[in-house]
Amino acid sequence: MLKRIQIAWRARGLEKALRAISQREDAALARAGAQVFSGLRHGDAATGAGPSTDRLAVLVDRDAARAGALERSLALDRRDFAEASQLARWAVIGRGILDRAALRDRAKRDDRERTELERELGRLALDDAHPELRALVPKDRANEVALVRDEARVTREAIATLIEPYGGQPLPTGLAVTLREIQNFLGFVWDQLSKRLFLRAPALAGLLVGWWLGQRFSDSAIVAWAHEHIGLDLRGTSEKRWHETLSFWLPLFAAALCSYVGWVIAGRAQHKYASPDEAP
Repeated sequence: MLKRIQIAWRARGLEKALRAISQREDAALARAGAQVFSGLRHGDAATGAGPSTDRLAVLVDRDAARAGALERSLALDRRDFAEASQLARWAVIGRGILDRAALRDRAKRDDRERTELERELGRLALDDAHPELRALVPKDRANEVALVRDEARVTREAIATLIEPYGGQPLPTGLAVTLREIQNFLGFVWDQLSKRLFLRAPALAGLLVGWWLGQRFSDSAIVAWAHEHIGLDLRGTSEKRWHETLSFWLPLFAAALCSYVGWVIAGRAQHKYASPDEAP
């Protein structure tokens, strides 16, 4: 059993290495695809690429336009900052930060799409389906992809050789199923935490207020000893009444206030940025 666990651990390490190699292959294919797109756009070839080159052209042009928008946003901030009052300068700074953050967020999404399209174009060129595209891939880029693919093949063969004596399953079936179910369960736990705890600010606000109340109205060591051993409650009636009242109403008020603030912000954002058809 110990030997099978060791083999399973080694196989897991090789699978992790294989995933890293796959990421390197994707990056190499994307670089090769970028070379193919550059050749197609400069007229070195005209067929075989499909609609992906049209979308890539749109993304490249949009990226160039976005670079100009970033420069204009910064220039506008500098102009308004010089003319604004001391208090208004903070508004200028905040406006510029948010404006450029929105532009950069869109740039990240476009970059991901562009990388995916370039990767598909590189795979199309290097899989010998379109010789006219393969001719646009520089030799060093093609060799880079070939080396990474050879490394991936060797790693897959090593995994297969390692687990072959056990029918492709290094761990006993029962143990493998148990570990898989534990992993699935932990995934569900994280999913529920992310949805029900991390994304629920009102509940967190109520919890924090409840914690503060516990810290604020907790008994001192002397008061707690007297209450436990003598039965004497040294707290004043007014303090106990305040504790009972705040323990119920203050967490509720904090959660409601947090929900109200989120509702106001979301409503104003929707009203400001919604299209005329979506406006209430």
